[in-house]
Amino acid sequence: MGQKCSQDCCHRDITRTADCDMQPTAENQKQQELEETADNVLDQVSSRLERDTQELDALEATHNGNGPTPEEDHREFVFRNGAKYTGQWQGHRRHGHGIQIWSDGCYYVGEWRCNQVHGKGFFQQPSASHYEGEWRENRPHGHGKLVRKGTSVYRGSFMDGKQHGVGLEEWLEGCKYAGEYTGGQKSGHGIFEWTDTAKYTGAWKGNHMIGPGQYETAAGRIFCGHWKDSVIHGCGKYSWPDGRNYCGSYAWDRKHGFGVFMWPDGRKYEGYWSQGKQQGHGMLTSSTGETFVGTFTDGIMDSNEGNDS
Repeated sequence: MGQKCSQDCCHRDITRTADCDMQPTAENQKQQELEETADNVLDQVSSRLERDTQELDALEATHNGNGPTPEEDHREFVFRNGAKYTGQWQGHRRHGHGIQIWSDGCYYVGEWRCNQVHGKGFFQQPSASHYEGEWRENRPHGHGKLVRKGTSVYRGSFMDGKQHGVGLEEWLEGCKYAGEYTGGQKSGHGIFEWTDTAKYTGAWKGNHMIGPGQYETAAGRIFCGHWKDSVIHGCGKYSWPDGRNYCGSYAWDRKHGFGVFMWPDGRKYEGYWSQGKQQGHGMLTSSTGETFVGTFTDGIMDSNEGNDS
């Protein structure tokens, strides 16, 4: 993915090779932005519930544990912010099964324990974004399903209100990720598939491809090696479907350092690279086995130290 090289640019001149990057395309970068800027449903429900809990705690403190309780007076309680709770109580605490509806249309239906959402339940936003699954102390915790309207659907594990553990996330555009999460971000081992059938399998950290991994493009190009901030960085092997391959060092998606480039007809370059081009000392081998040692500048041999064959 990313920039393309011409069909025959790597065959016209033995001293030149094309540098084809494999950065995610604009579509893939947009996909990451959608994930990072989606409404945080989980934080919203936690903050709402905690504010309402404070009001009930104050009510209980006022009565010092005595006097009328919502359970004794009525099954519906209206909060100062307009939210309404209808369900089971234990003293002044929501406890058991109940429904809470906020004035803006948000609602939760499910289990409560000691005034907190705890157990299994469903939370819905007016936008149609919602979470359904297990809860602990007002936060999604355990297994659940999170739907961000117009963005993505996640099914998997949660911890303290964040995607955490193993899960599957599918985006509206058709991309999907199956793997590990830490603190709400893709971290650990995972597989990301793009709409054009490109696929990355490997290590993640903080929503970025970082560490060892393999990336396959729709055109059949494959890179297996190290990544940093979702670009090739470090050592690896890059293979083209026509038989060309490069094995060596990369820096920020460009050949950089020592590497070996081979053509299917037997030609080979062994030497140093800078910003995707041969730079410095190197040796060329022709398809007939002749070798040429010299110094390169911007991909062109500018001094030939002789024929070693």
